[in-house]
Amino acid sequence: MYILNKNFNLLTSINEQFKVSSAVWNTDGVLIYTTKTHLKYALVNGDQGIIKSLETPIYLIQANGNEIIAIDPEARFQ
Repeated sequence: MYILNKNFNLLTSINEQFKVSSAVWNTDGVLIYTTKTHLKYALVNGDQGIIKSLETPIYLIQANGNEIIAIDPEARFQ
């Protein structure tokens, strides 16, 4: 995964083992993204980590600070 600035200059690249399902930027400039089994974060300096393991896949809609809005595969809000 590549994180670029608005001029398409590479800020960082992240090697992700699994397919990224969804991603959103939160209001603090942190990329929040999901794989089939994890909710993760990535920073423009290259730091990344797991926020939470998931039992069911979710698809991110919006992230504001510590609040994340997502839906599950049946389109139910999580």
